[in-house]
Amino acid sequence: MTERPSKEARKPNRRRHFSPRQLQLFGAAGLVFYAILSTSAAFVIAGPSTHPSRELFPFFTWSLFSKVSDARREYHIAILALNGTTFDPPVDMRSIDVFPSYSDSKSLGYKALQNLGRSLSKDAEGSDLDRERFAARFFGAHDVDYQINRHSYNPLRRWREGPSSDEIKLIGDFSYEGGS
Repeated sequence: MTERPSKEARKPNRRRHFSPRQLQLFGAAGLVFYAILSTSAAFVIAGPSTHPSRELFPFFTWSLFSKVSDARREYHIAILALNGTTFDPPVDMRSIDVFPSYSDSKSLGYKALQNLGRSLSKDAEGSDLDRERFAARFFGAHDVDYQINRHSYNPLRRWREGPSSDEIKLIGDFSYEGGS
């Protein structure tokens, strides 16, 4: 006959439960350990020279916000004339539906325009070639007289006052003959 296991052997293994007081102590010890570890890492690993204002990472990181620039730059194309029709005042390229390539891929067009504007602002080599490529891609078979402007603005001020608060600087006047 087989022997039956004793009552002690049949008891299921139970997990140890921690009291709320023990959990509080573990949490407090974890926070103290984190503070010691991060403070020592700030001075031992990175060195105090990386923290000129003596700010310690987990507690005071306000210097980050003092180093973020609030000035933004954006480039826009103003259409002066399109296929012999003159616009007074000039019209923003984004508001003209004649350019199907631009309206189909606004993010691609926007990025290409920003790259072109930066290139023209720096008078970089090849900026004329970049401008011709841009015009061929986005103006297509249209004859276009246009200007590229740099809009410098503060996002918060623009939100409060609107785009009229932008500082606009003319980068250049250009022509493209796509119909020929």
